Amino acid sequence: MRQLLMTLIVLFLASGAIMGFLFFRQEAPMADYTEPIAAVEPEEPAEETIEEVPEEPQEEPAEESAEEPAQETQEEPEEPAQTKPAKKKKKRKYYRFSVGTQRDNQNVRSEPNGRILYNVPKGSSGYIVVFDDEWSLVEIKGDIAYMATRYLQLEEISKSEFPKKLRKLTTADAGKKVSL
Repeated sequence: MRQLLMTLIVLFLASGAIMGFLFFRQEAPMADYTEPIAAVEPEEPAEETIEEVPEEPQEEPAEESAEEPAQETQEEPEEPAQTKPAKKKKKRKYYRFSVGTQRDNQNVRSEPNGRILYNVPKGSSGYIVVFDDEWSLVEIKGDIAYMATRYLQLEEISKSEFPKKLRKLTTADAGKKVSL
């Protein structure tokens, strides 16, 4: 009796596993399983070019066979891999901005979505230090801080119009003061 009970439990669990598999599996067209997978080549760093040195072919010991004598094969040396030309760096764009929000004031922040340092009125202007679609690092009133890009009206300017003191600043300079 105990063995019969154990057998029924095992069958019940097995049928539940099969039903779960059938219920939760995802149907996919057969073509997905027969098409070859395309290899994705990793991007190379733009500033660094690595030249690959071909490996020397290692000779494997010839297996001696009673039927056929071992034959030596000469392999042609592989040609060195051609290096790709270094990618061109994007030319930096320089912007002046003015606050163009529909509200009276716009927040100046310590970091993206961070603590509000102060508000500036519509029409206030400054320079974009590091542009981003959501939060740009800006210079405004001598402070390097963040503002929501969507509220800024941008004007592209030449490099000579952009202050030299701001050209080498990065996001690590957020919170600093500069005098122009």
